Amino acid sequence: MKPSARQTDVIVEAYLKQVGQALTGVSKAYRAELVADLRAHVEAEREAMPDDSEARVREILDRLGPPDAVAAAVPKDGEDASIWSPRARRIAWLTVIALIAALVVLGLIVYLFFTNSASVQDVKQAPLGAPVPVHPPFRVA
Repeated sequence: MKPSARQTDVIVEAYLKQVGQALTGVSKAYRAELVADLRAHVEAEREAMPDDSEARVREILDRLGPPDAVAAAVPKDGEDASIWSPRARRIAWLTVIALIAALVVLGLIVYLFFTNSASVQDVKQAPLGAPVPVHPPFRVA
């Protein structure tokens, strides 16, 4: 016997109610938003199914996991919801700082190279055939 859409709706609503009750430590607005998102996900899965049988609906809900596990996966109010762990964030910031430091050092090397080599003024003032003065650290002995 195929259950009516109403029976499967009752199953889904009971599951969502259990998830909502298990969501402790979050605001009512956030809880409502999470349950609405979960409802939309379940409805999209149900529409993709060839039939809306009780077994199919329970299969969808089983894939989501027990209501307590779904609720436990949600960050509580005040918790960091970032997908990056604190260690990964620290490594990312250190990488950015290292790259900036490398660019500063490279810029300093280029600056020192061009400011210590023969300037255009030195070349213009030297008589034809005379050696061009080279500034330190590029002294010619």
